[in-house]
Amino acid sequence: MASNNTRLLSAGFILVLCIALIVYANVHDTSKVVKEFIVENTKLMAGDTYRALVTKALTDIQLQKADEIRTFFLHQPYVQKCEVSFTAPGKMTLQIQEKEVAGRVFANGKNYLLTSVGELLELLDGTLALDLPVLGGISYKDKVLSQEDRDRLTASLSILSAFARVDQTFAKEISEIVWLKPEQPAVFMRNYSSPFLITVNSAAKQAVYLQALISEKQAYQNLLANAAYVDMRYDKHIFIGNENNPGKE
Repeated sequence: MASNNTRLLSAGFILVLCIALIVYANVHDTSKVVKEFIVENTKLMAGDTYRALVTKALTDIQLQKADEIRTFFLHQPYVQKCEVSFTAPGKMTLQIQEKEVAGRVFANGKNYLLTSVGELLELLDGTLALDLPVLGGISYKDKVLSQEDRDRLTASLSILSAFARVDQTFAKEISEIVWLKPEQPAVFMRNYSSPFLITVNSAAKQAVYLQALISEKQAYQNLLANAAYVDMRYDKHIFIGNENNPGKE
């Protein structure tokens, strides 16, 4: 009796597994004919903008093939991964995983998006994520970095990461990171014209001090409004300098 029950359970398990495999294959079969498709999970460009790019680039015959559409997406500069599924006969959904963008740079006479691993992405028409910090003082020659600029880029990304760890909303207030000297980064915050001098290794702690300073802007409004620079590099001290006064604590 036990043996019969075991065989029945085994047969049932195999049947369920076969059904699951059939369903999975049916849902993810990229050889199917496509009559309609939607694009989801995008941030850098709207799904409809991606769809328009596909429609413009592929022929009518190619647009009927799921694998052609998926291949097109995998060759797009913003796209890291693309998963395909069928939600109904002839209806396909593409789940897009875009590359992680950290900021913007100006190189070779053009504006580019910059990924968190330092890859330049040509700015496409219809890009939405333009409210990103500009990483200045970094020179690309034919999209190649010198070792000095590579070190600067790594440091700039480290500063962005440090600010984000403190407060992601506050980190979004960074408008630009520049290099006043070969080893001296300065952060520009939105609504402030003066550079905030920081050190890379202490960026997280200095971000905390800077956030506290800006939150008390009513008390320091005149000083910050007329500041030539704000020096955050000294432990537990902030110096606000202007043209007439080299530094005020």
